[in-house]
Amino acid sequence: MANATPDAPGPTLLSQATIHLGIWCAFASGIASVFSILFLLLFIVFGSRYGPLNDIFVKVQYPFMAPIAFVLFKLLGSSHNRRNQSSMATGILSILAIIVLHAVLVFGTLPFYQRIFFLILAFLMNLA
Repeated sequence: MANATPDAPGPTLLSQATIHLGIWCAFASGIASVFSILFLLLFIVFGSRYGPLNDIFVKVQYPFMAPIAFVLFKLLGSSHNRRNQSSMATGILSILAIIVLHAVLVFGTLPFYQRIFFLILAFLMNLA
């Protein structure tokens, strides 16, 4: 009965820490998203000098989304569910694709018109 206390260490504490990590990553991703949208609007209104700032904040935003996908994967179902596994894999791959495509644009190795198709595809995969 000594292990039945609510303060006893165990998997519950680990899962709570994982859930809290997902929550804080969601907050950080949301804050970065606000700045990303702000700089996107400034880019549309005032021109290209705000475009790289938008891309930088997108690069900051999306790494925070991977832990969110993992936490949702664990909360929404067993790891043996194929649909759950494929959804998480698609989400993680699209997050990585968005990060890489924005990095390529920020560092100037690929012009916007060459990466836009793949970026839209990655964003659509992320929504799925």
